[in-house]
Amino acid sequence: MSDDADRAQDALDKEMERAMVSHAAAHGETANECDECGYLIPSAHQVALPGVRHCVECAEMLEHWAKRFSR
Repeated sequence: MSDDADRAQDALDKEMERAMVSHAAAHGETANECDECGYLIPSAHQVALPGVRHCVECAEMLEHWAKRFSR
């Protein structure tokens, strides 16, 4: 019984994640592709950081350069 419930919960979780990403993308709150390099931004990253516009690598690089030149 718990296997059926676990599968149903997993399916519901995945659908909620897709819906959240789709809603955010439709409202211009997040990007599916990185504005800097063009690579896809993982959906988990989009859900974790609504409004994200860069992949992790580019965000780290941009943050590094911003800190370096803000002095």
